[in-house]
Amino acid sequence: MVEHLVRTNRYPALFFVFSRNGVEKAALAMANSFSLLGEEEAYYVRVRALELPERIRKMHRVLMDCLPAGIGFHHAGLLPTAKHLVEELFETGYLPFVFCTETFALGVNFPARTVVFGSTTKRDDYSFRPLTNREVLQISGRAGRRGIDRIGYAYVPVDPDYPDDVFVTVPHNPEQVAARTEMTPLTVLRLIDRFEDNSEDVRKYLDLSFAVYKNRGYCAKLTAQIDKLKEKTRKLGETCRFLDQGDVLCPVSHFELNKKVKQLKEEIRVSEGALTSVRHKQKRRKHARRIEENTALLAELEESLRERMEVCECSFYDPKNKRCPVRHEAEELLHQCQGLERRFLDFPYSVEALLSQYEAIKKPLIQGGFIHEGRLSPKGTVALAAGPASVLLAEVLEVAGTDIDPARLAGVSAGCLCERDERFKLKDPYWQVVREARKNLLAAGFPPTDVLFNEEDAEAVRVFACSGDILHAGAAGNMAPGDLVMLTRRAAEVLRSTAAVVEQARDVLFTAHEIIWQEEVALVMP
Repeated sequence: MVEHLVRTNRYPALFFVFSRNGVEKAALAMANSFSLLGEEEAYYVRVRALELPERIRKMHRVLMDCLPAGIGFHHAGLLPTAKHLVEELFETGYLPFVFCTETFALGVNFPARTVVFGSTTKRDDYSFRPLTNREVLQISGRAGRRGIDRIGYAYVPVDPDYPDDVFVTVPHNPEQVAARTEMTPLTVLRLIDRFEDNSEDVRKYLDLSFAVYKNRGYCAKLTAQIDKLKEKTRKLGETCRFLDQGDVLCPVSHFELNKKVKQLKEEIRVSEGALTSVRHKQKRRKHARRIEENTALLAELEESLRERMEVCECSFYDPKNKRCPVRHEAEELLHQCQGLERRFLDFPYSVEALLSQYEAIKKPLIQGGFIHEGRLSPKGTVALAAGPASVLLAEVLEVAGTDIDPARLAGVSAGCLCERDERFKLKDPYWQVVREARKNLLAAGFPPTDVLFNEEDAEAVRVFACSGDILHAGAAGNMAPGDLVMLTRRAAEVLRSTAAVVEQARDVLFTAHEIIWQEEVALVMP
């Protein structure tokens, strides 16, 4: 493939491989087999790479070995300065070939003449799946440089022994982008801060969301179907005046009531027999309670039958089958209407569903002391400022106060940014304060998914705050240097924004921010 691209002058080229380990292995294998730069160009690349700090070069030795051959790689695990070097060399023509993950197709605007799909499948949260039309279109859209190339090339590898295993076709009809509105505790805090729990203003605001707008046609269609079913039921009611199931003058209702009376008598008889034969006290009390309940219900039904002994004649009633087609149709219409109403209320992007979620989330926020009398409490203001860390970090600050080590607080702010459903272990005594805070929030009614905490992330940032060593901290959290830097940046932003609104723990928050805002974290470009 490489020889073909060089011979046909179809480079610079991007090789998309859907794993970080695969990206580095493929780049190193090619660098050991090919040298695509002249002596002067290779010398320039070496000099440019030596401008990076020595500690960064040591962290990315594989990349440093690949660059002089004109081959690079790019993924989220690289430090920002290393990623910037790869982007710069690629843009200036010193890297004819770059191996990259899908993130390069999404976030960096560096088109090439050719793109090569390393695979036609990728792994999701559960298994391997074929690439979607949208993913194929996004990646292949990198091929061709505007104003330079008349044609862009996209290559898909095909095993000649298994040609049917290739799932990629020419992209057409890409999948629709789904509009979503996430109702979270942070969203509710923002709405309370803006509208002070004015339900009408909240409704108007939610009605303006793109998700509601995108699905308004679907909601209108459901509403029209519900109205149509109700109109049919109303017309049936004009046809037969006995549709009310509680009206015993209807032959069907009269038959069903008599059937229910017989069933209750049989249940009472069976329970009385069991009461005399069972010796266990708890079971005897259970049967006695059942006899009492069924006897009361039987008396009520018999009284209803005695009040109206006469059964009116009904032209629709079928005495042979003991059924009425009009009533049967009305019951079917009612069943369909109830199903559509449930679907309407359960649909997550209708105003009614969003309001229902809003009210459900608001209850634990009130119980936990984040909202008081329709406004944000001081703790609620801290949770709002904490952003993604939200309620858990605010509760930790209330539990710990100023009695918390800054390095540990930096770790807590990172652990609270967890977005995955991790098992909450917290065996390390460092996180005792988090365990207590989480216990308080669960008691207030918050679901476990709203108070997630990643102990590995927290430990990585805490170690980095204590040592300043990215490699050591990354090993503590089982993450790549680039991932650690991005996590630390997010944690630093949470600490900075929280310190701006809190009073009691402001000094420890600022200190925690300062000790993790080190050179590798603060530096975006070399």
